[in-house]
Amino acid sequence: PISWSTDGESLVINEVNSTRRYETLIMNMTTYEMSPLPCSPKDAINMGFTPDGKHVVVRDDTRVVAVPLDCGPIIDLGYDTPAISSRVLITRPNEGCGNPRLIAFDGADIVIHEITLEEGVGPELMRINMDLANQWAHSERFVNYSFDATRVAYSEYEAEIKILDLATGETTVVPTEQGSVQIFNWSWDDRWIYCVGNSGVEKTFWLGRVDPISGQFELLWNSDNSLVVWPFPSPDGKTVAAQILTLGTDFFMLEGL
Repeated sequence: PISWSTDGESLVINEVNSTRRYETLIMNMTTYEMSPLPCSPKDAINMGFTPDGKHVVVRDDTRVVAVPLDCGPIIDLGYDTPAISSRVLITRPNEGCGNPRLIAFDGADIVIHEITLEEGVGPELMRINMDLANQWAHSERFVNYSFDATRVAYSEYEAEIKILDLATGETTVVPTEQGSVQIFNWSWDDRWIYCVGNSGVEKTFWLGRVDPISGQFELLWNSDNSLVVWPFPSPDGKTVAAQILTLGTDFFMLEGL
């Protein structure tokens, strides 16, 4: 996975090394230099920067911890995830909406908590059973959450994204036009959902974005030989970074959006 810092000056990237274990790396977006996240637990999965940009939250085996960039003490956030847990995300609600949310998806339920570095993970705020019919949709690739923590987007490996409004319980279906959706991320302003997938017998791979309200789809890139994953737009919306599905840290950026 790839995540931007809130100031857009750094990327945090998971590398799969030659032993097929995860390493967490930080890229300086001014110099494009890449260095390991200091003092990070081994084989930890990156889940993004904290809103203050001073920590990276990772899932370490079955724990969720915040690792400081200055190699200070690691903060155990008091949340133990099952080994099968697919995804934990830190969202940043709009101003006035309270603390950030920790949202976990374990393959069946979405569970939402408030979270702070000072107090860790708070009591459960909401639990939603997704009741997904397609077994592939129980993967982390197919569920994601708006940054204001009001909507859940998911796909059942189809040519559409379904968006659940947490306040009303209503679901909106948005077609992607290009074929089966594999992985997607919301933009920081929740204006777009950036997604990747494949289409047709020839398995042409594509990257695009869809307006979750109007349904407008925009194709940004396609290829017949490179599968990209984890598309993640920058905070200013002008660049999208994505990882190429190879061993290592191959990734590319589309600029000028």
